[in-house]
Amino acid sequence: MQTGRRVQMVAVQVLSHLMIGVIVIWVVRRRESGAYLTALFTSDKWPSQVILGLLSGIILAFLMDYVLRRSHVEIPQIMRKILAQLGVRASFILLGLAGFYEEFFFRGVIQGLLISPLGQLGAFVIAWTVFTAVHVPQYWRVPVFIAEVAVMSALGGVWFALTGNLLGPIVLHAAFNVHLTYLQRENMFSMNE
Repeated sequence: MQTGRRVQMVAVQVLSHLMIGVIVIWVVRRRESGAYLTALFTSDKWPSQVILGLLSGIILAFLMDYVLRRSHVEIPQIMRKILAQLGVRASFILLGLAGFYEEFFFRGVIQGLLISPLGQLGAFVIAWTVFTAVHVPQYWRVPVFIAEVAVMSALGGVWFALTGNLLGPIVLHAAFNVHLTYLQRENMFSMNE
């Protein structure tokens, strides 16, 4: 598949997640949907959330790099294909965007809207489970990647539960994706060392 076509497919996926999320928020919150959406992306403490998200994502990526080096696992085939077919810039942009739209959908929509009927813990568990389960098909042969997804989902979910907004989780997720992509693209770790 050509790079341009793959980028278009990802763009359609991102836009569909965002549109579905906004529609679900509007259906559930109706009159409060604008205020709810605004609260997801605003914070008086945004500089510290962005910095902590960035540091957390990079630390998590380095920990993942360490685990990958020690476990001698192969990078999942789907990741190899994506990284081989896309240029560096496109890889960074797409995987950085994944932090935005996945956190919006799984934290802002699923977790955020389930807090009222299920409480913080119930909403967290469902969002965490769905996020992790959605990633299992692409990583099912590499349990360490599934564990990484579960840890990142837990961090994002706890952060969202504590702050009520998505700034930290989005930056954490995007920083992790971009940094790990950089490590993979630059062959900074070899699975067979």
